[in-house]
Amino acid sequence: MEIAENITWTEELERLDVLLSQGQFELLLPGERYGGGEKEIWLVYLMNDAAESFLVFHDAELTGTYQKEYEGEIDAALEKDGEQYVLIVRQGETVCTLFFSRLSLEVHLFDYGKTGHFWVDGYEYLRQIEFRIAILRDKLEYIGEAFCTEEEMRLASLANFPPLNFCCYPAVPDQYLVPSCPWWEATEEAITEMKKLASEAGDKVLLRYLALYEKWQGEYKDYSDKIIFPGFIDIHVHGWATGSFWFEKTPQSLREMCRTLPFAGVTSYLGTTGADPIEEIKTCIRAADQVSEEDPEGAQLLGVHLEGPFINPVYKGMQKEECCLLPDVTVMEDLYNTFKNKKLCRHMTIAPERPGADAVLRFCQEHQIQTAVGHSAATFEEIKKMRAYGLGGFTHTFSGMKGFHHRELGTAGAALYFDDMICEFAKQTGMTVSHEAFELAYRIKGSSRIVLTTDCCGLAQTQSCFDHYVRKIRFVKDRDQVCLEHYDGKKEWIDPRDYQAVKQVEMSYAQSVKNMADHTKVGLYDIMLMTSFNPAHYIHADDCKGSIRPGMDADLTIMDQNLDLICVYCRGKEIRE
Repeated sequence: MEIAENITWTEELERLDVLLSQGQFELLLPGERYGGGEKEIWLVYLMNDAAESFLVFHDAELTGTYQKEYEGEIDAALEKDGEQYVLIVRQGETVCTLFFSRLSLEVHLFDYGKTGHFWVDGYEYLRQIEFRIAILRDKLEYIGEAFCTEEEMRLASLANFPPLNFCCYPAVPDQYLVPSCPWWEATEEAITEMKKLASEAGDKVLLRYLALYEKWQGEYKDYSDKIIFPGFIDIHVHGWATGSFWFEKTPQSLREMCRTLPFAGVTSYLGTTGADPIEEIKTCIRAADQVSEEDPEGAQLLGVHLEGPFINPVYKGMQKEECCLLPDVTVMEDLYNTFKNKKLCRHMTIAPERPGADAVLRFCQEHQIQTAVGHSAATFEEIKKMRAYGLGGFTHTFSGMKGFHHRELGTAGAALYFDDMICEFAKQTGMTVSHEAFELAYRIKGSSRIVLTTDCCGLAQTQSCFDHYVRKIRFVKDRDQVCLEHYDGKKEWIDPRDYQAVKQVEMSYAQSVKNMADHTKVGLYDIMLMTSFNPAHYIHADDCKGSIRPGMDADLTIMDQNLDLICVYCRGKEIRE
């Protein structure tokens, strides 16, 4: 509203300015209100079940065209001619002029404790609380402290406490919401009042949450239309994109994985070795120790997954046959003692049918190292026997293991049969394991006994030649490039240090999640279990990973409704590609 220079601001004029700036101009003309004078016109200022207030124009006269039902932008100007005020209001194409000598505030208060609008089924109780708090806030904000008791002023502050306003538990459907900003910031006054109420009620849990509100006040981002998962945990990943722990065996390879795995939705992982000479595995262990101690930003290295060397060469897959050793507890002790930080030795894949496996499994059980059946020709009875030594699951289920027969269930049958054992599935592309096979396991095991991994290798980082017989591609080191030799004769070259060039060589964790959801019947809760909660529990990291609750690391994976990756938070730090 434009105000002439010869007009002195008053509280009433400020209120008039607020209304007009909000496009509010609802007049009650003489004769339209009981008890009104012939020379008085009322402008509705605040109207709810607890307060009714008007701005009253005294000695008033209205000329021009006033649109009672008008909804839209309003332009207004206030002038003063001697002792008389002139308010010119433009409602779209029409203009009305209101002449008056004085402006005052008229307020009527009611017992808000006996009122409330409950016009939407199912929202009655929340609506009652939120509506009454909103009434108090409006009284205080619009008509001031003079019309509120001390207690009402305190309670009005609760409109700025997120769990009591529309953002957390809306009291009405979206079409009725009237949001206020900043809606996520709990004010100091609101927290103080909630502390008082919580103390009076003896609610210790609420007091702890209030302490968190105080600690984490500040900037926020609105992901209310996105899907927020606990950060994805990949417990079987040899390498990714520009870093390969398996091929390079260097601290820098792990640093690259820490840097780039968040681009794939992963917030923590186990660096995974392979069946290599023992000294090379030790090199990997020492690299993991160093990087864990450095603790670089990005995806957190939680430890090492020893996929071998105690695996069966009959089911070696892409592992080196000459490095598939018989289980030997002395070798296992040597590997374990190579770890400077023993907690990093978290997981081992082993063929339990091989001689000496019982001693290795017993050692792992004693040192809280999770063990899984993999690259194995074990019979059902052999696995049944070895479960006593702590076998907890199966590595890349169905792949690299003895298949099912109706008289001899084999390794694959044991994976489906034992309810308390985890089935790890690697990169649910439909290539290594068909979607139907995965769906069968999902129906039998349920999402609470499945862990999703990638088994990515960082193929572009091969140091010589790597034959990926499933994809029918050979990856060949060619000076500073890597040549992709397809079995059909096609060749292409990529720069192994160019993330954009190599990120599509393998399916990422986030892509695997989307692919699984597109081709199977898994839901969002299933995904959360398989990608976050289950792997954290499986490798004994659920004290800080795998769920969203107070005291846990702030690891989050944010996806849109199509399960396309938006960003991740690794220990509270946002990371986007």
